[in-house]
Amino acid sequence: VIAGDGSGGGVPAGGGIAVGGAAGVVSSSSSSSSSVKPHVRAHRLLAAGVDCLLCRCAAALARVASHPHAPPFSCPVDVALFPDYPLRIAKPMDLRTCAEKLARGLYPVGLSGDSAEAAEALRLDVVQVWLNCRAYNPPRSCVVRMLSELEADFAAAWELWVSRRET
Repeated sequence: VIAGDGSGGGVPAGGGIAVGGAAGVVSSSSSSSSSVKPHVRAHRLLAAGVDCLLCRCAAALARVASHPHAPPFSCPVDVALFPDYPLRIAKPMDLRTCAEKLARGLYPVGLSGDSAEAAEALRLDVVQVWLNCRAYNPPRSCVVRMLSELEADFAAAWELWVSRRET
């Protein structure tokens, strides 16, 4: 869903201002009775192009990831450059980690891909990216100013593709 910059390190944009998160993807176990692993189920649903909540979440995430202001939020913060980041940010998160968790089936989407709880977990992770940015950076920094347009784009995509489907 989201392609990283290939550098392997989260070098934040915005004049050396940290924005993303610094953690890897957490492992989880499937509570499903199915023997199909969660990441396989997620890949099958996404590849099939079915109209499921998982696919709509992926579309909203892809839309925000393609926004011109997304690059600083698309990879984990490089803690070598920002050593105080883990001390100041309790739950690091970035858009690439959200996409990886979605692709690996770490949001509990269910057999049909229509779990509202999984959609909400993804949404909360994306919101965490915004919260971390505001918590770490000065309010008038360029990266925080970039955030409002990106945040609005995600909210609009979510409302259009995910929230309307849940009701």
